[in-house]
Amino acid sequence: MTRKRLFWAAVLMAAAACLALAGCSQNRLTREDLIDRGYIHHVVFDLQGGKSGDREVLEQYVQDNSLVLEPGSTTDADDAPVREGYTFNAFYLTPDGEGEPWDFETDRVTSDITLYARWNSNYTITLHYGVADAEGNYTYDRTTSITVPQTSSGEAGAVTSVTISNYTILGLYQTEADARAGTNPVTISRDNPYTPEGLTAENTTVHMWANTLRGTWRLVSSASQFTEIGRNTNIYMMVDYLDLEGAAVTFPDSYAGTFRGNGATIANFRVEKARVTGTGTFSYGLFNTLAEDAQISDITFENVTFTADLSNPVATEYRAGILAGTAEEGATVQNVTISGDFTFTIVEQGTNGTPFYSDLFPNNAAALVGYGTLTGADTCNISGVQLTKLRPGETSGTDDTETSGT
Repeated sequence: MTRKRLFWAAVLMAAAACLALAGCSQNRLTREDLIDRGYIHHVVFDLQGGKSGDREVLEQYVQDNSLVLEPGSTTDADDAPVREGYTFNAFYLTPDGEGEPWDFETDRVTSDITLYARWNSNYTITLHYGVADAEGNYTYDRTTSITVPQTSSGEAGAVTSVTISNYTILGLYQTEADARAGTNPVTISRDNPYTPEGLTAENTTVHMWANTLRGTWRLVSSASQFTEIGRNTNIYMMVDYLDLEGAAVTFPDSYAGTFRGNGATIANFRVEKARVTGTGTFSYGLFNTLAEDAQISDITFENVTFTADLSNPVATEYRAGILAGTAEEGATVQNVTISGDFTFTIVEQGTNGTPFYSDLFPNNAAALVGYGTLTGADTCNISGVQLTKLRPGETSGTDDTETSGT
């Protein structure tokens, strides 16, 4: 803003601060006071359906041949006008916006005037979305509107994010045919802004299609998206093979989410379970405990390096398995395969005489879960697992490569 512009802004705001047509204070200036001091011209801003704060009309009093302060132009000015469903265009001397817009940098006031706000209808993307049926076919029976920014002259701006409440978007597409085939997806993000084509004052809406999942899901296509999983994290694999290159993965002590592997393999990662203290029942496995709502399907965990320290002798009970130590009733799995090196350091027996070492993995046979009933266990495979049981202080112990067991 120029020095002259700043000067006029200060003068106008001083006048606005003194104006008291509502009569709230005897010390405020009346309209006649302002006229006596040279602020002779009355400028009305008709917002034509919009609002500035909670006001639909704004007023300023200015000196002859002076600039007028644009609403929203400075922190001291009236709020910029807004109108739901519209984008502000400019102020004009005519209600229908004919002629040139008022130029607040150069146009000067020489008489009482009314400036009328002109609005452009918002540009929108009508997004058609739905979830797949059991055969994987989508029905796009829902819609939502995404606002597309635009300039005051009506040029469409870029969209940097698209979200749908209570849904996770798997892919965005410009045609329904592409959406059904999963081809030519459109990536929209802050790093990949998307500007729809064909939006004009006569055509304010374009259409897109989205394949979605109901609820909140983590879409996994890179190692950084898989290194830490929470109790209720829903996982949806987006790639066929994910090599974690030896990275550490944190699984929750109790998992209650849904893990949809979609036939993917997650390979070459390590899981380390630390020694717990105190008494109680403790479970050890990739997920430790599968809660009753847990669902894991169509995933291969390959070349896992797993170590767990079960050397706390005051534990009331230990439960151990390759996938989980405990499966609560209702937990389900389908087509889960695990391979790798699983090492459990187990105290010989507890201080209460419980023989932990001999009770876990009896006969040195690898088991999918140590305790509980896991629905769908017969579809799973733990072939290629080397199971090693160590007593505290040992560096080698018995091992087994059997392929199944619950």
